[in-house]
Amino acid sequence: MKKLLFIVISILFISTISSAQSSDFKKVVAKTKQSYIDRGYKLVVHKSDSIISGSPLVTPQINFNYKTYYVVVVQLDGCFYCDYDLQFVDEKDYLFELDTKFEIENNLKQCIYKFENPENITGKYVVFLKSEMYYYANIFVFKR
Repeated sequence: MKKLLFIVISILFISTISSAQSSDFKKVVAKTKQSYIDRGYKLVVHKSDSIISGSPLVTPQINFNYKTYYVVVVQLDGCFYCDYDLQFVDEKDYLFELDTKFEIENNLKQCIYKFENPENITGKYVVFLKSEMYYYANIFVFKR
């Protein structure tokens, strides 16, 4: 019985640690947000949560303005070698792959998608992780 209790507590402890943000990651997130704001961008959406394969991170529905420049930034804490994709879901629930680029900055692999919106459209962004481990993730959507 004690062994079972130890195993359950260990699993809960490990899952709590793995799904929580590290203090370094919190600093990078704050720095990223402030960096875009300092460059004249307005934060449209910031969504953060734990993510694992089969349980994507999804932003709320966003109304994109005509002829407006947007930047989408995805950051995952401790996910330097893991693989993930950013995709877009429109108001009709069609899923679109995006031409994203990955940058490594401050020991953090970031997915960045930049575009000028050609029409008024509504949709949301989805991050799909290809890993059986939990990671803490952020999606920022900025506009200028």
